[in-house]
Amino acid sequence: MTSGAITPGDFDKILDTLPFGIIGLDNDSRIQLCNHAVERMLEKPIPLLIGKAASDALSLKPDHSIRLEEGNQYDVEISSGCTIRCIYHAVSISGLMGILILSDVSEEVNLKHRLDLAQEALLDLEVVFDNSPDEIFVTDGQGITLRVNSACERLYGVPRSYLVGKNVKELESEGIFFPSITPRVLKSRKRVTVVQDTRSGRKILAIANPVFDDSGNLIRIVTNSRDVSEFYDLKAKLTETENLMQRYISEVEMLRKEQTKIDGIVVKSQAMREVFETARRVASFDSTVLLQGETGTGKDVVAKSIHRLSSRSSGPYIKIN
Repeated sequence: MTSGAITPGDFDKILDTLPFGIIGLDNDSRIQLCNHAVERMLEKPIPLLIGKAASDALSLKPDHSIRLEEGNQYDVEISSGCTIRCIYHAVSISGLMGILILSDVSEEVNLKHRLDLAQEALLDLEVVFDNSPDEIFVTDGQGITLRVNSACERLYGVPRSYLVGKNVKELESEGIFFPSITPRVLKSRKRVTVVQDTRSGRKILAIANPVFDDSGNLIRIVTNSRDVSEFYDLKAKLTETENLMQRYISEVEMLRKEQTKIDGIVVKSQAMREVFETARRVASFDSTVLLQGETGTGKDVVAKSIHRLSSRSSGPYIKIN
């Protein structure tokens, strides 16, 4: 053997320095050699792996199989729960017909799974955001509009693209909405509620909430707005109806004070109301009633009223002067 030649022992040492697993396979796809990286990944000692079929050594789940095709790459989940990425290469070295290069990609797969979940959650939030019947208006810590949902187009009568990127003070000066709630939150750093008027003639109830980072810096203001125009219209109509009703009641009370109609006779003074009330009470008794008063004070009218209210009302009323 010439100086500098690589011995089988040297070859094994080289394999063990590699950060990825190497499995050498014969014609029957049985393992003829492997390095310590494979031992670590599969958690099995090398002597137990030598001579085994690759699929048995990897402890593949029933729905996986080794496909020995040049350059073929695929991920398999072994029984320990790890995800191993296998790449097959055909070779012809010392009885080996191919090698499998193994790398543990569990963390990568986990990150991809988490990314997929995050993207799915983001999609759900987008759907909720855009389909909310109430307006959602998001600004940064300086009052610059970052995002709005589709409800703003109905409330303000402008496309959402017109609002994004503009400061709320600019939108307020244009009359898109008034008053602006964001500056109040920036000043108070607390939740603020106001009723706003919009350029489209609507009234909206706006509730703005500040959002802080871990250092206490105000980084976002999220405003939820609801159209309360119909509520205000109904309130105005109700107020109008109540005022009209109160006016009618006042007029009726005034008329009632001014005059009272008893048995078809209109009386105005409290004294005459008492006279006719007394006449109503005595009419139910079968007794003589004496009416006194000056000529022209209405004694005959009261007498007729007593007759009409009495049990003799069906008989004639005879006046004797």
